[in-house]
Amino acid sequence: MRVEGPSKLPSRGKAGLGKAGALLLLLFVGFLGYLLLLYYSAINVEVSVEGVRLPGLADPLNLVVTRRLNLDVQLRVKGKGPLPVTLRSFSFGIYLEGVYVGTLTSSELVEIKPGESRTLRASLTLDLSSVSAQDLTRIAQTIWDRNGEVMVSLDGHAEVAALFFVLSIPTRYSSYVLLGPAVPRVEQMSWDRDVCEAGEVAKFEVVIVNAFRAQRLDGLLEVSVREDRAYAPDREAERHAYQLSLAPGERRIITGTFKTYGSSGTRGFFLKIYWNGVAIGEQPSQYPPRLKVVVPKGVLRVVNAYWIVSGQPVSSCKVGDTVDARVVLRAEGGPAQGTVTVRVRKDYALLPDRDVKVESYHINLGKGESVELSVTFQPDEPSGDLMRGYFIELEGIVSWTMANSYPPRLRVTAAPPPQGALVVESAWWTVGGRVVTTAWLGQTVTAHVRVRAIGGDVEELVRIKVRKDLALRPDEDYAVGTFRVKLASGQHAELTITFVASEKSGLLFRGYFIEVDFLYSQKKWTMEDRYPPRLKVEG
Repeated sequence: MRVEGPSKLPSRGKAGLGKAGALLLLLFVGFLGYLLLLYYSAINVEVSVEGVRLPGLADPLNLVVTRRLNLDVQLRVKGKGPLPVTLRSFSFGIYLEGVYVGTLTSSELVEIKPGESRTLRASLTLDLSSVSAQDLTRIAQTIWDRNGEVMVSLDGHAEVAALFFVLSIPTRYSSYVLLGPAVPRVEQMSWDRDVCEAGEVAKFEVVIVNAFRAQRLDGLLEVSVREDRAYAPDREAERHAYQLSLAPGERRIITGTFKTYGSSGTRGFFLKIYWNGVAIGEQPSQYPPRLKVVVPKGVLRVVNAYWIVSGQPVSSCKVGDTVDARVVLRAEGGPAQGTVTVRVRKDYALLPDRDVKVESYHINLGKGESVELSVTFQPDEPSGDLMRGYFIELEGIVSWTMANSYPPRLRVTAAPPPQGALVVESAWWTVGGRVVTTAWLGQTVTAHVRVRAIGGDVEELVRIKVRKDLALRPDEDYAVGTFRVKLASGQHAELTITFVASEKSGLLFRGYFIEVDFLYSQKKWTMEDRYPPRLKVEG
C-alpha cells in the first residue's frame, strides 16, 4: 500500500492568491470607471450666460460723470453627466462696446446634481476709474446714438471640480441690451413753412428710425397735430395713424397734410409723436420749428341769393308752394367764423316788414371757401298792394338785405280758383266746450268756423284770424291759424284756433271777432259787427 503526503495544500494557497488578485483588479477597474464617469460628468457641465442687466444706466451721461456701473448677470448651469459635480468658481471679463470695464468673479461652491439645471445670479458695482474718459465718452455716445442700446460682452471661464479633477470651461456671451423701452427714435419733425394764414393747408414731415442693431419694431405710430393756445391748455386738432414694421437700422419718412384754422387765442400748431400710445417726441416750444398761424380779417360776402321751387330757380310762385330761400356766402381776404341769421320777410307797403321764417347758422370758412344756406317756407299770402312779396335779409357777421326790386324779390300769385267755392256757414266761441258770447278775463277761448264746399269740389288755403275790435284805431290780429282744406261738393269742415282773453272789454277795446281769408280765391269773410256774435270780455 502506497501512502502520499499532503500535497494539495500548496494548490489551495495559489487559488486564494488568484481570487485576491481578481478582486483587486475588479476594484481597480471599478475605480477607473468611476473616475471616467466623474471626468465625463465634469466635461459635460454646460455653463451659459442667460442675460445681463445694467440698472441705473437710463441716462448714459451718468456713466461718464459717476464712473460707476451696476451690473446684474444671470448664469445657467446644467449637469449632463451621471454623477454630481461642483462649480467651484467663475470669472468673466466685462466689455461695453468692446471696451474692457472690469471683471466679475465668484468663488462660491455650487453642487450640480445629474440632470439638474440651476440659475445663478450675480450683482456688482464696477469702478470705472481705470477706463479712459475717451472710451467712456464713446460708450455713452453710442448708447445715445442707438436710442438706449448697448453691446455687452462677457469673456471668461467657469471651474468645475470632480474629485481631484478641476476643469476650466470657457464661456463667452455677447448681446445688445436695451436700457429703456423698445421704441423708435424721432429724428425730425418739421413743417413745409414757418408761417401760414389760417385756412391754408400745411404739410408736415416726420422722420423716425429704428436705431437698434438687433431689435425689430412693430407698432402703431401716431402723429398728433396740436393747437398751441394762449392762456389755455393745448388741445388736439387732428391725429394721423400709421401701422409700421421697422427692421434694425431702418429709417422711415412720414408725411401728411393739415388744414389750419385760427381764432383769437391760437398761436400756432405743433407735432407730438406716439408709438403704441406712448409719447416719444414733441416739437420744442419755439417758433419755428412750430407752425405759426396768422389769422387775417376775412370779409363774408353774399355771392348769390335766389329762390327754388320744385328744384328750379324762380322769381315768382303760387300761394302754398314749398319755397327754398338760398344764399351763397364766400370768405374773402381771410377766414370767416361766426353766426349768420337768415330771415325770410314779407315786404309790406306803409307797414313794418314781418318775419316769415328765421334760422341761424354757425359759419367757419377758410379764405376763398363758400357755403350755401337754405331756409324753407310756404307763402301764405299773394302779392298785392299791401303785401308786395318776400325778400331775404342777413344778420350777424354779415349784414345784407336783398335789393328792393322784383326780381330778385319773390312775387306770389294766388292759386287757380277751384271749381266750387268754400263758404262760411257759421262761426262761434266756446269756453271749456260750452258755447259762449261772453268770456272772463284770462279764460282760454276757442274760435270755431264751419266751412262748406258748394258748387263743386274745393281745394283752398284758409287763414282764420281772431282780431281785436278797437275804437279810434285800426283793428289788430290777435291769433292766426292757416289751414289747407280739400272738400268734395257738399262736404263741410270745422276749423278752430285757441287763444287767451287777455283784455277786458271797454271804451277802446270792445271785444274779439273772427275774420276768414280764402287765400287761393282771394275772398274774405268777417264776423257781423255786433255783440253777439262778437265776443265780449268781462273782468
